Amino acid sequence: MSSPAEKLEDGVPHAQAVAITGLQPAPSTPGAAPATFSSHQGLPMHQQEKQGSKCCGSCCDMRRAVIIIAIIFICATVLTLILEVTAAAVPGFNNVDDDQVEEILTSNTTRNIIVSAISLVMAIVALLGARFYNIWMLGLVVVWFVVSYAVGIYFAIDNINQVNNLDNPDIPDYRNPIGLFIFNAIITGLWIYPHVGLIIEIKKGIMSPQTYPREEYSCCCIDKRRTYQ
Repeated sequence: MSSPAEKLEDGVPHAQAVAITGLQPAPSTPGAAPATFSSHQGLPMHQQEKQGSKCCGSCCDMRRAVIIIAIIFICATVLTLILEVTAAAVPGFNNVDDDQVEEILTSNTTRNIIVSAISLVMAIVALLGARFYNIWMLGLVVVWFVVSYAVGIYFAIDNINQVNNLDNPDIPDYRNPIGLFIFNAIITGLWIYPHVGLIIEIKKGIMSPQTYPREEYSCCCIDKRRTYQ
C-alpha cells in the first residue's frame, strides 16, 4: 500500500509535503539540490529521469538554451548599437567611397538603431521569461524574432533599391542577396526553436520551478555534477 507521501504529485516541495503528510524524505547528499517528494520510487526531484527535451538533442535543457541565447543577444545587440550610433555620428564611418551611397546608409541608420534597441529589450524579456517561466514573455520574443527578420529583409531591399535608383553610372547595380536571406531565415529558426520548446514544456507542466531540478541539463557540467550526488 502506498504511503501518503508517495501519493503526492511530482515536484511537491519539501515543506509542503511535510505539512500535508507529516513525513520526512530521506536525507539528501550534502551539497545536493533541495529534496522534493516524488511518486517515482520516492526519489527526490533532482534524481529523477529528465522528461523534457534537450536542445539540439544533447546540448542543454530548453530553459538554459533560452538564457544562453538571450545573453548572447544582449552582448551582440549592445555592440551593434555602439557601431550604429557611431556610424550616425561619425562621417565616413561606413567606409563607402561614393558620397551618395554613404548618405543613403547614414540616413537609414536611425531606423536600424530603433530595431536594435527593440531587440535589446526583447533579449532582456527572453531572459526574464526563462527566469520566471513566463510563456507570454517568451511568446512575445518569438513574435519579435519573426517581425525583426521580416523588417531586416525590408530594410536590405530598400537600401539596395535606393542605391540602384541613383543616377550614377559609376555605381554598380546591386542584386537582392537571396542567399543571405535564406541563411538568416535558418538562423532565425534556430533562435526560435528553444523558445518554442520551452513554452511547450512550461504549458505541459514538464518545466516549472518545482520540476527544474529534474529537467536541468547541460552536456558539459550538470550531468557530471549529478554523478557525484
